[in-house]
Amino acid sequence: MVAECRILGFTAATDSAATTVQLRTKFNPFRHTVFSGLLYGGDLRISWADSRTLVVKCHGCSNADIRGMQQKWNAVSIRYVMVDSGQP
Repeated sequence: MVAECRILGFTAATDSAATTVQLRTKFNPFRHTVFSGLLYGGDLRISWADSRTLVVKCHGCSNADIRGMQQKWNAVSIRYVMVDSGQP
């Protein structure tokens, strides 16, 4: 399984760039979006806790406009950690 964090800059001039986390199988070019939102300065990081658990961590996302947060896709569980900008 491959996870990608993508920043899409085709939003309106007054909006933040759209950020997505997408999953796909190794040999399949088609992606499935499991997270999407406008982060307004937040910092999104992804990592694998193990072979079936993806961790999506967002620092400073208290003002984010989250559009979708899928908890599971196929055999992958997705765990979200939201950290305020004042915390480590």
